[in-house]
Amino acid sequence: PILRKVKVQGIFGAKKMRINYKEFAEAFSKSGLSMKAYGEQRGMSPSMVSYYLKCARQSRSSIKKVFSEIQIVSNASKSKSIKISTSAGVQIEIPL
Repeated sequence: PILRKVKVQGIFGAKKMRINYKEFAEAFSKSGLSMKAYGEQRGMSPSMVSYYLKCARQSRSSIKKVFSEIQIVSNASKSKSIKISTSAGVQIEIPL
């Protein structure tokens, strides 16, 4: 379900709702409705629909950081800098 009640009590004893932003965004997209019309259909304001869609975009865009394997190449000559090349083609040179 997109919305589900949780047992956590909020301020003034109100039950908090948790939302699956991904499912919300998919349902909104499939509806073909405007934010205003979708909100009216769901009993929410257009600004709340906009907020949930923003949260869905942010959760999609959060990229998990991963370590990449590196190779250390020993150079016989004494270099005065460290050179790093990434798989994306970015090159960094750090003077020693």
